[in-house]
Amino acid sequence: MEVKTKDLVGRRFGRVVVLEKVGSSDGRISIYKCRCDCGQEFNAYACNLTSGRTRSCGCLRAEKNRQRIKIVQ
Repeated sequence: MEVKTKDLVGRRFGRVVVLEKVGSSDGRISIYKCRCDCGQEFNAYACNLTSGRTRSCGCLRAEKNRQRIKIVQ
C-alpha cells in the first residue's frame, strides 16, 4: 500500500533543494534526490526533510564542528 505524500520537488529545506523523486522505501516512504548549497547531491527520505532532520548533505554539521573547535582553542 503506497502512502500518498505531498510532492516536495522544488522545495527548499535548510540548505537543501529537492530535485526529483527517485523512489520509495518498501512503497511507503518517498525518497528524493536533493542538492545541497555546497553542490553535493544525495538522496533523502521525505519524512526527514519535512521534519527538519535533514537540512544539508552533512556540510552543516562539519561547519559547526569546525566552529566549536575554534572556540575551544
